[in-house]
Amino acid sequence: MENTIKGIRWIEPADLGVSQLYLSEAKLKNIEKWFDPKHMDRFEPLPVHDFGDGRLTLTDGHTRAFTAYRQGVKAPVFYDTDELVTGEIGQQLYRNDIIWCRRFHIGSVADLEGRILSAG
Repeated sequence: MENTIKGIRWIEPADLGVSQLYLSEAKLKNIEKWFDPKHMDRFEPLPVHDFGDGRLTLTDGHTRAFTAYRQGVKAPVFYDTDELVTGEIGQQLYRNDIIWCRRFHIGSVADLEGRILSAG
């Protein structure tokens, strides 16, 4: 059964599935500069989609979700209906990304803790 949401929902980042294997250290440091867990109302909602497994998976915003996870706060999400995500090719690509993540035992943003790549 597909898991869709309407509007904005606040979710624990660790409850979201992921579609990428690594985070960028540079992006992470940049987000940590402006991130304020006391003002999550200013936080741009993260796009999520259910790719057929009943779980909301991030289609973008993994680094922001990871930062919210580290800070121990819920993050706002919205259901991603962009054609790049919902189209046949997008569905296939994201499902393949999710399979790769599972192969490496990456099921949520919490599992990205040791998967931060430096620019060097």
